[in-house]
Amino acid sequence: MKRGWSPTMMMMIRRATHISLLTSVAWLCLISNFLSGQVTDFQTALEARLVKEFKSDIDLDLSLEQRFRENSLQYDRTMTTLEGSYKLGKGFSVGSGARWVVMKNTRLELVNRFRLHADLSYKVPVKPVSVSLRSMLQYGFDEQVLRKEPDLASLYDRNRIELGYHFFGTKISIQTGYELYTQLVNRERVVFCRSKTTAGVVYDFNRHSSLSFSWLYDREFNKADPQRAHMTGLSYTYKL
Repeated sequence: MKRGWSPTMMMMIRRATHISLLTSVAWLCLISNFLSGQVTDFQTALEARLVKEFKSDIDLDLSLEQRFRENSLQYDRTMTTLEGSYKLGKGFSVGSGARWVVMKNTRLELVNRFRLHADLSYKVPVKPVSVSLRSMLQYGFDEQVLRKEPDLASLYDRNRIELGYHFFGTKISIQTGYELYTQLVNRERVVFCRSKTTAGVVYDFNRHSSLSFSWLYDREFNKADPQRAHMTGLSYTYKL
C-alpha cells in the first residue's frame, strides 16, 4: 500500500529547498568575490532609519548612518539620506532620493559631498521567498567608499538583485543580494567598475520596529589599483 507525503512533511521539504537555494546563491557570490583579489580594509556601519508609509502608496525614508574605516578604528563619514518611493502596482515602484555626506579627506579635513539618485524596482513575493530587482541611476561623490579621497562626481548605473526568506511563525528573516555598478561617463568607455555582495538577518520586534545585522563585501575592478573591503552593519528601523 502506497503512503503519500503528509502536508507537514511537504511544507518542511519546500522550506528546506528554499533555504538551500538562498544559501547556494550566497556562497556563489562569496566564492566569486574571494577569488578576485585581496581584502584591504574592514569597516563598520551604524544606521538609524525612520519610515513613513502613506495610504496613497507613497513611502518616505529618512536615515542617518555613521561609518568607520581602517579596521573600524577611524571615523570615515556621516551620511544623511532622504528617499521617497511610489508604488505603481503589480510589484513595480519608482523612487528618488538625495544624500548629504560629511567625510574626512586625506588632509583629515571634514568636507561635504552630495548624491542624487532615481530608481525603478520590482518585487516578486513568492512566499516565504521574496525576490527584488532594482535599477538605479545615480550621480554623486560618495559611492567610492573604499577610497580616502573620492574622485570627481560620476554618473553610475546600479543594478541589484535581492533574495529574502522569512521563517514561518518567527520574527526572523534572512536576505542576500548582489549589485553591479556601471560607470556611464568616463574618459575610456562605459565599464563595469564595482560590485557589492550582501547578506543579513532581520529581527522584527513588532510591526513598527526592527533590527538588522548585515555583512557587505565591496570590491572594485577594471581599475589600475582596485580596492576591496568588508563591512559589518547594524541598523534599527522604525515605521510610523
